[in-house]
Amino acid sequence: MTNLHQIAGNSVVGGNGDSRYTDYRKLWDKNPELSVLTPFPLFLDIEATNICNLRCPHCGSKANRSKGFIGLSLYKRIIDEGSENSLYGCKFHVGLKGEPLLHRQLPQMITYAKKKGLIDVYLNTNATLLTTEKVKELLDSGLDRISFSVDGYSKDYYESKRGGAVFEEVFNKILLFYYWRNVYNYKTKIRIQTIAFPDLNLEVYKRFWSSHADEVCFLDYRDITNRNNDLISSWKCPQLWQRMAIQYDGSVLLCNHDEREYGLIGYLENSSIRKLWDCSELNYVRGLHTVGNSHFLAACNGCSYRTSEIGKRIANSYF
Repeated sequence: MTNLHQIAGNSVVGGNGDSRYTDYRKLWDKNPELSVLTPFPLFLDIEATNICNLRCPHCGSKANRSKGFIGLSLYKRIIDEGSENSLYGCKFHVGLKGEPLLHRQLPQMITYAKKKGLIDVYLNTNATLLTTEKVKELLDSGLDRISFSVDGYSKDYYESKRGGAVFEEVFNKILLFYYWRNVYNYKTKIRIQTIAFPDLNLEVYKRFWSSHADEVCFLDYRDITNRNNDLISSWKCPQLWQRMAIQYDGSVLLCNHDEREYGLIGYLENSSIRKLWDCSELNYVRGLHTVGNSHFLAACNGCSYRTSEIGKRIANSYF
């Protein structure tokens, strides 16, 4: 079960014929299912910045954090450790916060990850900051896949969900990226995705965007502003066996949904990713998830991702 659903095109994940990539996706699926912990995360969510140029009403946060950008030296240290430990991939934001294209060194960061052997370097962006020069830099960087987060297919609807953005401008920038990718034969795969808001017609969304991307998807709608507590289920969060989230200042989160509200696992200034991945605190969390007691954890009890996945389980049990 997943919170991302394809409605058109071919998946931008996998299918490149690389045996290492095949192994990566098998581990991605099987490790959570079997509670198998590899010595190092398969994937890192690295926060390029927690600053965003838009004001989206659905992007709520209770965390009171300073704003900033990841330093290049810290970023390279993260990628270096990952490269030494067979890290497969990374992306450049954590949770819903931050627009990675605000980081002026982002293309350089992508290139560095590719040179260090990562095979799944991924960017999710609102596309508002794309220019011809930026499109070329991103494509030249070796970026494996990109997702454009675009809610809706009309000016009024989109702009009601993406405060500060102009639909026509974003539409043309996505077309520009798609054009350059195709004309100059770059390998970067393109996804366009939306949140499945209750008032959004996904069939029309699919028809509108399917000719401008390799894949069109929607994400389950989740109420991230109100916690639904005390749901009891055997569901366990797959992220605990797949990925680790690192904020721009080197602080490491329990998962990429937490955003510091319920505490940190540690800091890279006095530890390593490998040590934190296998630390007693995180293994305790994994243990409770494994035996169906994740509702005892403050960070997990009421988590919108957990609530959504349990809700789908309950709905499917009726059929």
